[in-house]
Amino acid sequence: MLIIYALCSISVLRSSAYNVGKNIDINWRFFYAVMVPIFEVNNTHVFNLQWAPHARLHEVWQLFSNCGFGALALWLTWKKNNIRMAAALNIIVTGGFLLAYLLRDIYQGSMVLSDGSEKTLFGMNLGLLAYTVVIIVAWLAVWLHKHTTVNLRQP
Repeated sequence: MLIIYALCSISVLRSSAYNVGKNIDINWRFFYAVMVPIFEVNNTHVFNLQWAPHARLHEVWQLFSNCGFGALALWLTWKKNNIRMAAALNIIVTGGFLLAYLLRDIYQGSMVLSDGSEKTLFGMNLGLLAYTVVIIVAWLAVWLHKHTTVNLRQP
């Protein structure tokens, strides 16, 4: 799935210079706002009876919040042309995951699922890999948007 998103991001480089940053940013927002809920609304997360009911409530809350942040970022990008704020939302959502991942030993958290498996790609945890890429792409989108906008305004 991650490879598909990378290819989508590369393919938008063929679009108009003005929309490159917007298109790159949108492809990666799709990961946390759409794909993560698809990955987590199942028996390993939302319907996992081994989790305390309170933990499952927090999981569903987090999924709805991330979908809402993704929708707000989409609106900011395409209706308000505010890619910086949209990218900031992306960085907040994904950065929150990265901080939780880095601090997992403090609160005994883990990315290992209840069945003992872990989703990995190229030997790296999928969440860690994807969210690191999202943050890099958010910064790249802001940079590209700023520089292509400046270039379009020059005579």
